[in-house]
Amino acid sequence: MISWMAGILYLLRLFVYHSKEEWKSEKSHAMLCVMERKLFVVITRPAMALTWLSGLGMAGINHSVASSPWFMLKLSLVVLLTFVTELAGATSKRLKKQLTTNDHSPILPTTKKLLWINEIPTLLMMIIIYLVIFRPFMS
Repeated sequence: MISWMAGILYLLRLFVYHSKEEWKSEKSHAMLCVMERKLFVVITRPAMALTWLSGLGMAGINHSVASSPWFMLKLSLVVLLTFVTELAGATSKRLKKQLTTNDHSPILPTTKKLLWINEIPTLLMMIIIYLVIFRPFMS
């Protein structure tokens, strides 16, 4: 989970740097594309998959927890975090494709919006950790 969070938070931060660059240099655009793709493919997505496997494995071992409202809420938030992660991966892929087609149309939101988007995984992580530690709704 920690590697997944580090990967998604850094990937979104790279998008902020990418947004600030705005095609000032094709070399820096290319470098950021390489960093973003490697981060996503080598660290973020595999860490996400391992998190899912371990979480589902734990739920499979303890069926009573898996049917609780606490678990369902946590699972919903992890699904949302997965969606954010995959959306970031798709954005990274579009940025790389943009480089090869030499299309300079904007793909990323504004830097300010990206800074707000970067807070979504942090907020989800804080809520998920709260649910894991305190287990509200558990009887």
